[in-house]
Amino acid sequence: MAHQFQSEIIRGGNPIRPQIITIDDKSITISQRSKFLISNDTQRIKFNNIANVQLHKNPIFSKIIIETNGGSTITIDNLNNNDAQQIVNLIS
Repeated sequence: MAHQFQSEIIRGGNPIRPQIITIDDKSITISQRSKFLISNDTQRIKFNNIANVQLHKNPIFSKIIIETNGGSTITIDNLNNNDAQQIVNLIS
């Protein structure tokens, strides 16, 4: 079963280009509209390619930083604190 989350507009997220996070049994997919709003930029990471997951919480919103085995870093900003914790639990 897939779980889906979205960055929060009221917490400073981009209302036109929110990040959409989908987690299934094997991977996490982060999608966001391109800068020109014509297409979507999508990144998919299999769980076995994730080296590290960091959760940064503050009273208003949370940020997740995912580091891959290849050295790439992906940042997901402006998440509800409960959603961010659930995302980390699902991918860790």
